[in-house]
Amino acid sequence: MHEVPHHGLTRRQLEYQLSWLMRRRPQDPTKLPEFIGDLVVTLIDRNNVALAAHAAEAARTDLPDGS
Repeated sequence: MHEVPHHGLTRRQLEYQLSWLMRRRPQDPTKLPEFIGDLVVTLIDRNNVALAAHAAEAARTDLPDGS
């Protein structure tokens, strides 16, 4: 199957990060909304790091075009 070029984390990487973060889910149901909020923010932050790394790589002038 043809892969679509991506700039942030791939779906598989996001799923891995999610499963890693889910290992510490709260036992108390009242803490679940806060946990989900933290989970979403953490995933967005990690994806932003990947986006920034891609942008920095694309902005490098010492590489030939098409790298």
